[in-house]
Amino acid sequence: MGTPELIKCLEESDYKVTRDVDYWIDSILGCFITEFSIDTFVPYSEAECRIFKDPRGKYLKSLKTWIKMLLCEKGVIPSN
Repeated sequence: MGTPELIKCLEESDYKVTRDVDYWIDSILGCFITEFSIDTFVPYSEAECRIFKDPRGKYLKSLKTWIKMLLCEKGVIPSN
């Protein structure tokens, strides 16, 4: 399975481990956004937009997919 197909499959998968990854990363991103919002004195939604426009924010946003791909490579998540 090629990378685009694998990414789509992993994004649509509904295994406990993938839900755990989603929850864990969403919680961490929420903390980053909250801290940035407090530091810059802007509302949460504006802080979220600012973070994800930055290249580092785009990397953080893709972290879920990277972790899921690694877990799939290690055999923790089935690839089909």
